[in-house]
Amino acid sequence: MRYGIVINLDYVTYSHEPVKRAYLEIQKALEAEGFLRDGRLFIIDSTASEAQLRARRAIDAVEAQRYSDRKESIYPYIKEFFGIELHHATNLLLPPSGDISVTELSDLEGIEGVDVIELKGDD
Repeated sequence: MRYGIVINLDYVTYSHEPVKRAYLEIQKALEAEGFLRDGRLFIIDSTASEAQLRARRAIDAVEAQRYSDRKESIYPYIKEFFGIELHHATNLLLPPSGDISVTELSDLEGIEGVDVIELKGDD
């Protein structure tokens, strides 16, 4: 099952540079835990409980390193940190499923560059 982690940082309260640094540290830690970045989403093929464990472990590792190096916590920068089972996600770039229709294209036969094939099931 594909599972996604969403992490949004607080760019309103804090200046851009420290928040960007924090994001890059978090990204590196999540990738070290096996997540792949897809835009602002971190994806892993895993169960929800395993993905959540790995994501928390990544944040804990960043926290430990930051506090050890700078005596600074990562947690004030984190605005949202949640997981989502991707099969429950709705892509809002697509029309609602009720608005999708199928149109027969057989009337396109004879137009150059268009091949129309007929698919038949096993009879």
